[in-house]
Amino acid sequence: MPAIAGVAFGPLVLQDFMFKNMDLSMLEMVLAPKVTGARLLNERLSDPANPLDFFVMFSSFVMVSGNPGQAAYSATNAYTHALAQQRRARGMAASTIDIGAVFGVGFIARAGREHEVEVVKFIFNEVNDWELHALFAEAVVAGRNWATKDVELSDHHTKGEDAAGAVGSVKDQLLKAETMDEVRTIILDGLSGRIRGALQLTAADEPNLTVPLIDQGVDSLSAFTVGSWFTKNLNIDIPLLKILGGASVPDLIDEAVSRLTPEAIPLAHSPWSEIAAHSATAA
Repeated sequence: MPAIAGVAFGPLVLQDFMFKNMDLSMLEMVLAPKVTGARLLNERLSDPANPLDFFVMFSSFVMVSGNPGQAAYSATNAYTHALAQQRRARGMAASTIDIGAVFGVGFIARAGREHEVEVVKFIFNEVNDWELHALFAEAVVAGRNWATKDVELSDHHTKGEDAAGAVGSVKDQLLKAETMDEVRTIILDGLSGRIRGALQLTAADEPNLTVPLIDQGVDSLSAFTVGSWFTKNLNIDIPLLKILGGASVPDLIDEAVSRLTPEAIPLAHSPWSEIAAHSATAA
């Protein structure tokens, strides 16, 4: 069998009863699949020589908000939180998602129980399948042990950027840019280098400017490296949900340019640069 890259764990036994009416067999029926299952997976997949890329356990918003009829269910999810903390303390990947009611797919849709959730929608917003995918991607990134992963990633991607940014850092180039077109070109060149590194493309390959990054192979991990490029070079935080939510390269550049401070592009931001640009257009 091939090596296991990661785990997405989400068993469910939904049997609601008040705590005062619960006996041991009822409690064990709800606890066994998630608690025992998570424990066994943790025991079998904790080899430091073969670390997982992700270990995501699906928890529930009920663990945070509480529900009188779901004490046992809340307990199972509390266990996954504790297990995730224990794995992270040992330097292993782990995360949980306290998710609400998912509409359109999954248990509620299959069981035809949407009408039951409608009654309590004021407590939490419903989650659709796209939001679930985005939440899972965030959980993969959040659960990684960056203390051990970042060194390798940083070295790998910095080499990819060196070829594109040999003329100087992006910040230095932006300080010298005299027009907004130059600003966009500088950001495009630097960002393309980072994306090539993230996708392991050759220097001759360029990201497709019309296709969303997620459709070009950018996953949650490579989206993190793209986001870190904006933070490092432009002091701008681009959310992972935007990168993974269908944004193209021009979309990200537009977002970045709109948030650049005058100090970052002093020449291009000055009124004289706008006058020069209008004069060149008129000529």
